[in-house]
Amino acid sequence: MSGDSSAPNRIPWPPLLLAAVLVSAAALETYVLPDGFVALPPWLRLAGPAIVLAGLALIAWSAGTLWRHTTTVRPDREASILVESGPYGYSRNPIYLGDTLLLLGLGLAWAWPSLLIGAVLFVVAVEHFAIRPEEAHLATCFPREFAAYKARVRRWL
Repeated sequence: MSGDSSAPNRIPWPPLLLAAVLVSAAALETYVLPDGFVALPPWLRLAGPAIVLAGLALIAWSAGTLWRHTTTVRPDREASILVESGPYGYSRNPIYLGDTLLLLGLGLAWAWPSLLIGAVLFVVAVEHFAIRPEEAHLATCFPREFAAYKARVRRWL
C-alpha cells in the first residue's frame, strides 16, 4: 500500500448510525406515534421482507468480497487493497446500500414511517461521516486506481 497509512475514521460511524436509526424508530413507534398512523397497502408491506433479504444478501456478499481480498470490513480501519470486484463493481458502497435497503424493508414490513424517514437520514449521515472520509482515504492510498474506479463506478448505484 502506498501513501497515508491512517484509517479513514477513528469511529465506526456506519454501524452506530444504523443502530441509532433503529433504536430511535423503535422509540418513536412505541411511545410517540399512534398505532395505525400509516396504513400501507398489503402488497407494499409484503415487499418489505423481500427488501430486507436483498439488503442482508448484499451486506453478506460485500463483506465476503472484502474478506476474500484480505482487507478489512471495518469502516474505522485502514484499507489494504482497493476492491473493485463483486458488488464493488456496481457500487462503491454496497454495504451502506444494503444497510439502507434493510431500513427501508423493515419500515415497509412493519409500516413504521419513522424507519422510512430514518433510512433517508441514514444515507445523509453515512455520506457525511463515513463515505467522504473513506473516499479521501482511498484517494490518498491508491491515487490512480481510485480515480479510475471512481470514474467507472457510482457511489450508490
